[in-house]
Amino acid sequence: MTQVAGTQHSEHRPVLVSIAVVLIIVVAVFGVIEGVLILLTRYDADVVASGGVLVVSLAGAAGILLSLLQGAIAAGVWRGSRGARTVVTVVASLGRALDVGTRAGAPESLGWTAIDAVGYLFVIVALWVGAGTAAFFRRRPMTAVASANSGASVPSTGS
Repeated sequence: MTQVAGTQHSEHRPVLVSIAVVLIIVVAVFGVIEGVLILLTRYDADVVASGGVLVVSLAGAAGILLSLLQGAIAAGVWRGSRGARTVVTVVASLGRALDVGTRAGAPESLGWTAIDAVGYLFVIVALWVGAGTAAFFRRRPMTAVASANSGASVPSTGS
């Protein structure tokens, strides 16, 4: 822990946060793969015949983009960004709600949906529970950022 201007900031990432970030990245990679596979189904004869090429293309592209965004947000969580933690929590909560709806509408996919829901729940709990987690995500005051940057030389634009 470092002490800056009367506040403490933990420099050590809690193990649960590290596991949650790795889990988020794994889900993001699988999301990209799933998006590509969905995108490729636009060439299916049934999709072409039903006129669903645009819808399938948009769904696949949206899946890829959202998964890439999820990976980028995981990088923010890795660095201790409170904003990224909040975004991941909202996305995981929406994913968990979607899983509950999927389970109600398609009981045959109960196994995978349950695993997915437990993963989302783990991520939410890992990012919000524990004193170490709270300290890791505590914002450092601007003076800490300024003092960290004071050693770097900034080139002047000499007039």
